[in-house]
Amino acid sequence: MTSLTDGKVTLNSNYQNGNRCDFRCLYPKNDYLLTYGPWLDINSAKPDCDIVEVVCFNENNTKIYTTLHTQVYNNQTYKNSTPKGKNFLNKASFKFPKMLKKPDDRPPDVHIILFDSVSYSAFIRTMERTRYVLNNDLGAIRFSRLNKNGMNSRPNAFAFLLGKLLYGVKKNILHPEIPSDCHEDCCKDPMDDDEQFIAFHFKKAGYKTLMSEDWSDGVFNLNGMMCAAFTKPPVDHYMRPFHLRVEGEFFSEWKQKGKNGELYKNLYRESCREPHHYLIEYLKQFIDKYPDEPKFSLSWMVYLAHNDQNGMYHTDEYFYRFFRDYREKLQNSYIIIMGDHGPRFGKLRDTKVGMFEDNNPSLFFVAPEKIRANKEIMWTLQENSKQLISHYDLYATLVDIVRRSDPFQANKKLILHGASFLEPLPQPRNCVDLKIPIEYCQCEFNKVSKSNDIMLTRSLAKFMVFTINEKIRQHNYSHLCAFLKLDPRASVEMEEFEPGSGLNIYQVTVQVQPGGGRFWGYFHAKYDKYEKPSYELISESMPRLNTYGGQECPDLHPLITPYCYCRDEKNHFVDPKLGHRIDIYTYVNITL
Repeated sequence: MTSLTDGKVTLNSNYQNGNRCDFRCLYPKNDYLLTYGPWLDINSAKPDCDIVEVVCFNENNTKIYTTLHTQVYNNQTYKNSTPKGKNFLNKASFKFPKMLKKPDDRPPDVHIILFDSVSYSAFIRTMERTRYVLNNDLGAIRFSRLNKNGMNSRPNAFAFLLGKLLYGVKKNILHPEIPSDCHEDCCKDPMDDDEQFIAFHFKKAGYKTLMSEDWSDGVFNLNGMMCAAFTKPPVDHYMRPFHLRVEGEFFSEWKQKGKNGELYKNLYRESCREPHHYLIEYLKQFIDKYPDEPKFSLSWMVYLAHNDQNGMYHTDEYFYRFFRDYREKLQNSYIIIMGDHGPRFGKLRDTKVGMFEDNNPSLFFVAPEKIRANKEIMWTLQENSKQLISHYDLYATLVDIVRRSDPFQANKKLILHGASFLEPLPQPRNCVDLKIPIEYCQCEFNKVSKSNDIMLTRSLAKFMVFTINEKIRQHNYSHLCAFLKLDPRASVEMEEFEPGSGLNIYQVTVQVQPGGGRFWGYFHAKYDKYEKPSYELISESMPRLNTYGGQECPDLHPLITPYCYCRDEKNHFVDPKLGHRIDIYTYVNITL
C-alpha cells in the first residue's frame, strides 16, 4: 500500500482515493528501547532515519494498514558509538582517511552473512545454486574444518566478533586451564567501550558500518534485560529498531501475542516475505548508498534454520539471485558466508552425524578481485581451508583485513587467540591449541559403548543429574527451576572415550524429569584403591539435545537456561504433554 523510495514515503496510486497515511521514525536508543519520532503526514516531510513506521486511515479515520519500511539514511550519524578508552584510537588522534576518487583505490568492503545453526554440510546440501554463483562468479573458497568454540550463538559471536573467550575451561585430564577473557560473563557491563568489537575498528578506519539481526533477542542480549549489551548504536546503520518494533520493546508484545501481533502478521505472514528478505533488502540499500566508500556489514539470520534444518532449501534461489545481481558491486569485497554452529536440537542432532555437524558450522570465504589475482595469497587461503580453524581465527582475519586497510591500527594491542588465514597458519592445529573445549571438538576419537556396565552407567548418570541441579543451585535459581531427577523410563547412554588409554573418560547422555530434557557431557572417573570412585565433569557444560522453548524461565544465566524447567510462583510446573499444573514436590515423590 505504501513504499519508501528516494527518501520519501508514498501511497501507492491504487489506494489514494479517500485514504491518508502518517509516518514516524524509529530511532535506536539502546538494545532494548526505541526513541519514537512524532507522527507526520507523509506529504509534509521526509524521514531522517533508517526505520520508518507507517500507518494509514480511510475516510472514516479507521486504521486500515500499518507497516515498517527501511532505508539507509546517509546523513544519519550516531555520536559516541565507538569506544574512547585510553588505549583506543579516537578522533583527536586519528583523521579519517579521505576517500579516493577512484573506487578501485579504496579499501575493500567486508560483508558477513551469517545463517544461524547451519553446518558446513547443511549449506552444501541446501544451497546448490548459491554455491554455484559464489564459486564461479566470486571465487569463493570452502573452509570445511571450521570448529565452533562454544555451545550456542553467544560464545561463538564473542569469539569471531570480539576475539574473546566467553567461558573459561578449568584444568582437567585433557586440557590445561583456559581462563575466560571476561569478568561477570561479559554481560553486565555495557559493550559500548569494548575495544575488541571488530565493527569499531572498521569504523575507525573510515568504513561505513551496518549491523542487522532478524531476532530482537539478539546475540549480545540473548538472555534479555540481564545483559547490558549496547546502550547506544554500535554502528552507523542499526536495524534493531525494526525488530524491537515487530516483536515489542522488552519483547512484551511478542510474548503476549507472538505471531498474532499486528506488525508480525503484516510484515511476514500476510506479505509473502520472510525475516531474511528485510535483512538482505537493508544490505542492498547499504551497498547502493555508498558505492565509493568502504563498508562493513553483519547480517545475522536466525529464523531460517534455527528450528528447522530444512528451512534453507527454499531460499537457495533467493540468495543465488542476490549474489548474481550484486556480483559486480561485490567484486571489491571480502564476503564471509558462515554459520555460528550447526543444528543443536532435533532428531538429526541426536545422531553421530548431527553431533559432528553441530561442531562444524559453514564457512565460505570470498576475497576481493585484486586479492584473487594474487597467486601467493590464494594458495595460502586454499591450504588454510583444509585445516582445523576456529572462530578466533576468523576474528584474527578480520583484524588483519582492517589493519591492511589502515596500517595505523597495526600497533593496537588486542586479545588474539587465533591467526589470520590470509597468512600461513601456525602449527600444530588441534583442539587443545585452538582453545576448543573437548565436547565441541570435531576431531574423531575412538569411542566404545559401555552402557552394559550397569553400575558405572547408573552412577555416572546420577552424578550428571546431581551436577545439573548443583549448577542451578550455585546460580541461586533453585526457587525458580524444578528439581530434576533421572527419568526411569529412558535409557542412559554411555561411551568410553579412547578405551585402553587409561583416561577413564566417558560420554554420558541422560533424560530427566520434569520436562524430558536430554543432556550429554564428558566425565572423568577417578579410581582409588581404598576409596569409592569419584567423578568430575570435564566438559564446559552439558548441552541439551532437544528443544526447551516454553519450559525455561526468562533472564537466567545463558548456561543455566537449558537446564531450567521453570516453576510458577506457587512451586508448580506445567506438564509439557498434558498441559496442566502439577505440584513439583508431589510429582517427584510419587513418580520418581
